[in-house]
Amino acid sequence: PQYYSADAWHDVYFEKHLQENNLRGNLVLTSDKENDLKPEYYTHFTVEKYEDGFYRSLDYEADPQVQNFPCQLAIAPGNYLLVTGNRIPGGSVLATLQFFNLEAGKTVTQSIRYRKNPLSSAGLGKIDQGQLSSKIPNGMIMVWVDPDKEPTKHLFADLRQRKTAFENWQGRFEMIFPTEEKMRTFQKKESAAMPLNINYEFETSFRPGLSEIKFSTATTKDRPVVIYTDRDGVIRYLSEGYKIGIGDDLMKMIR
Repeated sequence: PQYYSADAWHDVYFEKHLQENNLRGNLVLTSDKENDLKPEYYTHFTVEKYEDGFYRSLDYEADPQVQNFPCQLAIAPGNYLLVTGNRIPGGSVLATLQFFNLEAGKTVTQSIRYRKNPLSSAGLGKIDQGQLSSKIPNGMIMVWVDPDKEPTKHLFADLRQRKTAFENWQGRFEMIFPTEEKMRTFQKKESAAMPLNINYEFETSFRPGLSEIKFSTATTKDRPVVIYTDRDGVIRYLSEGYKIGIGDDLMKMIR
């Protein structure tokens, strides 16, 4: 084996580091100032590299390198695609595709910008406010959950991530569980991490029930069922079952 003094080892390591970096390029990602939400990898954007006839997503989910913007990624040179997606009520996604080339030793800057689309003001149904225990001057969110099922657990994670934002909202927030026992168990174990303005209920005690709400379209009522109504009880947002980005959708509505 070959041995180096401390200074010589530093020089060898530094030279090797430079050589490795010269085989890579730098991708700088910025968040457009008009974005109303901080971009999250896989939820709002992905970086994909062209290989063997396909674009394949790089794995940066939950990576601290893409938690704050602008951020810089040292990646192999090649042809790339930046995909951004803005999910809107109804399940549609407004996407943008930005193709670019990255050369070794070069820096390319790409901006993450959501496509905008005005949220529909069309009513999706109506609730009978006479059944409510209090008025809703600032609107109301109602969520029917099944805490043991994965789709509901994804929703819980969404709400925890936006805890402060929901707490700053002055509207009414109701979370309805299948039974009183499940409600009590959740309150004891997990409610501290949730927005503190949530009111916890169970189905036999809460009105209106799902079967009593007048929807303008048929509904399967797969949990979680998420409804946002305006001050007049008109339903402006409805989501059922598994869906990515419900927290984002609700934030757009209450703003």
